[in-house]
Amino acid sequence: MKLLQIDYHDTGVGKSSIVCRFVQDHFDHNISPTIGASFMTKTVPCGNELHKFLIWDTAGQERVSCP
Repeated sequence: MKLLQIDYHDTGVGKSSIVCRFVQDHFDHNISPTIGASFMTKTVPCGNELHKFLIWDTAGQERVSCP
């Protein structure tokens, strides 16, 4: 399993629009702000394999500290 994190804490910068574009193949410039978090999935075929993406879209105000 691989993890990709887009770590951008500012609000209103388009994180939800990028996720929507990837999952639904539609870019919405006027998407409503995320309150808390939303969860989406997308399964993508690659050769003979299927890769499932589990995507958390957060509001951008969380604070994460790494040891």
